[in-house]
Amino acid sequence: MRLGEKYRPMGIGRFEAALDADGWPLAIAMRTVGDRYDTVDTPAGTNKNLVAEQAVHGLHQLPYYFPVRHYDVHTRNSHVPVGFRRATGSSVNVFYLESFIDELAHAAGRDPCEYRRELIGRNADFPDRDDWLKALDMVAQMSGWGTPLPEGWARGIAIDDRRRPSRAKAISMNSRLPAWLTIRPTSTFSS
Repeated sequence: MRLGEKYRPMGIGRFEAALDADGWPLAIAMRTVGDRYDTVDTPAGTNKNLVAEQAVHGLHQLPYYFPVRHYDVHTRNSHVPVGFRRATGSSVNVFYLESFIDELAHAAGRDPCEYRRELIGRNADFPDRDDWLKALDMVAQMSGWGTPLPEGWARGIAIDDRRRPSRAKAISMNSRLPAWLTIRPTSTFSS
């Protein structure tokens, strides 16, 4: 940090879920932290209280089906000088959500792409459901999802559309080398 500059706002998210015997979500509890300098308030969360808009951006309309949702937002006050986030709140919130969906898929013993597809397909209230399924299917096909990888390689997938159009991305990564040398986008799809 150079003299006179401020730190970026810190992001914190905590997600918990209850799964049924088949590994499908019964409920989700999400908690994120807003920044006191985010002066645009929006009604969000379980009780539709006014909260910092960027604390909920990307989580206010979940693409995945959760029968029961609880959303809690806190405003963090700190003595550390912070400036504005250089991206919208969805940049961190979508990272939290997509990482959590991977964790749920792992806990359920299911393929992360198929798990996402099923949860999106079950969410009849999500207006962009068909576009998201199309994007997910296309990037899975383009990346060769489900095909064997060389020893020490892994593949990941994520989807988001906070900046329109819907985007899905799959990457392959060599787990034996430093990440900055080995991450290789295998496909990206925008609808």
